[in-house]
Amino acid sequence: MKLLFHLEYRTVFGEELTLNITDGDAGTVAAHGMSTTDGMHWTCEITADARPGTYMDYFYAVCREGCMVRKEWPVERHRVEFAGAEVTRYTMYDNWTDTPDDAYMYSAAFTDCVEARKRDT
Repeated sequence: MKLLFHLEYRTVFGEELTLNITDGDAGTVAAHGMSTTDGMHWTCEITADARPGTYMDYFYAVCREGCMVRKEWPVERHRVEFAGAEVTRYTMYDNWTDTPDDAYMYSAAFTDCVEARKRDT
């Protein structure tokens, strides 16, 4: 099955985007380089052996000189669910999921200590 990913993200000279597919069971990440002609519209096509009823989680990252310098907010990953048995091609049009400015408010240190609240049981 072919999977085609599209992402609009402006980069500067020397930066490139990678599509990172996570394997939840093994805890591994497979990085796939993306291509662009204008530094803003990025695409990546991969072939996957996906069965109906399964899914794939992924995220995007910015790399410079082979090193990851920025990635999407890890709390909210992208997911594609493979539903059809006879589908041979999926196309995803994505948006970059930035880390929110108030991300610290989602941490246990903040919710359990700084702004601790009584929990209803």
